[in-house]
Amino acid sequence: MAMTTPTQIRIEEDTKKQAISVLDGLGLNLPSAVNIFLKQVILQKGIPFEVKYPEDMKSGSETE
Repeated sequence: MAMTTPTQIRIEEDTKKQAISVLDGLGLNLPSAVNIFLKQVILQKGIPFEVKYPEDMKSGSETE
């Protein structure tokens, strides 16, 4: 097993509760999910998903 290091991050309370609820359903805990995310950042050399507004939140000026 790889050596781990304690890491502190600040997360909005409601966001954390909702994420933990989803992760529980997947059989994951928060530290495991963070590790998966960070390993994907390394493998893909960036954020492993597109960061953008959902279609219904786009401003009208972008579609002109």
